[in-house]
This record gives sequence, C-alpha cells and structure tokens, in this order.
Amino acid sequence: NDEDLAIVDFRGARYVNVDTTTLAGIQKAKEMGLVKSRMSDIIFSPYIIEVATDLFVKDYDVPGKMFSVFRDPVERVTSMFYYLQKATWEPTYNPALANMTLEEYASSPLIESNWMVRTLVRKPEAPLTLDDIEVAKETLNRKCLVGLLDHLEESLDRFDKYFGFGPVEGKADPGEATQCRMDLLGKGGANSNKAAKPIALDPNSEAVKTMKIKNWADIILYE
Repeated sequence: NDEDLAIVDFRGARYVNVDTTTLAGIQKAKEMGLVKSRMSDIIFSPYIIEVATDLFVKDYDVPGKMFSVFRDPVERVTSMFYYLQKATWEPTYNPALANMTLEEYASSPLIESNWMVRTLVRKPEAPLTLDDIEVAKETLNRKCLVGLLDHLEESLDRFDKYFGFGPVEGKADPGEATQCRMDLLGKGGANSNKAAKPIALDPNSEAVKTMKIKNWADIILYE
C-alpha cells in the first residue's frame, strides 16, 4: 500500500516495494514509475507480455532484456509437483497434492500443461497450434538471453558477462557475490527442494508418458 517507491531489506536481500509477480502489482509498479526510476536492476515476473508492454513503455527510453533459466519440461513439472506438495507458504499451494502420487498428479487436471508456450503466446487455456510454438521460438530467439538449468554454472557466466552481474568494483562486495553463487549452485536457490537436482525418472513409466503428452509444446520449445 506504499504510495512511493522505496528499497526495503527483507531476509538479507534488497527489494523495491512492488510485487511484479501479480497483475495488480504490475499495474501498481506502472503507476509508481518503477522502470523510469531505475531503482530495480532485475524484475521477476511470470507475466512476460504485461511487464514488457506496461512497464517498459517507449517514453521512458529504458531498454529491458528478458533472461531465463529453462529446464526439461518433464523434470520441471515433476519438481513443481514435489515442491507444491510441501510449499504451504506458496499462493498456489493445494493441499490435495499432499497425498497424491506422481502418477495420480500426471493424470489429474491439476498438472501443468505447456506453461512456457502458453505464457509466451498469451494463451492460458485455448488449444495450442504449431504456429503458437513458432511464435514462442521466435520470441525467445529475438528477446531472451537463454540459460539452461543442467548447465547452470555456464548460464550464470553468460548472464554475468552480458549484464555485468557478479563482483563488479564499487557495486557489490566480491565476497558476497561469490558466496551467493556458491549457495545457488550448491543448494539450488531459496525456493527449491531436493528435486531441484536432476530427477531420475523412468522414461517408460505411465507418469512420464502422460506428462510428455500434456506438455508436448513445451518439449518442442525446449528442444
């Protein structure tokens, strides 16, 4: 409910006092002039198009560049399932998942279905087409700096070199930046669980077969 932008400290990290992971938060950030203020180095959001069109308006002359770390869709869906079984603090937590098996989840309407392509083409529910996949490919090709979870260290190097992240003189304590990277590579990040590491799945299991069918477009995009 703050009326002015400010930087706040939270659990040892610094944030601007807006929430760009929700549509209401993006609108609030727009009204408060988040991008124009240049107070934030990075904006996190699942609403890619809304952030691009509502926050990075041409009048500001502040360019943005999307970057993301991608994961094999079947591994991503599996990891999300195990995470949401226990993540009571998440808005998307569903107690119905707690006692489900992976096979039951894969066959249920709760399973994630082509989330990445749907996000990129703004089609949350309608059937996807091959044209949608081509649009998603072109968007990533032209607009996104791509990292891969199974090449995370290399991906972090890519982001560092492109954006100037990491231990830059005068901007951050080199020791802190190094420790942050070590923590991320060693522990998988703040919102992670043991499934953040590569997951051993039987490719012939019914759960994997079902997840592949329900995420066919994301698999094509990932490949």
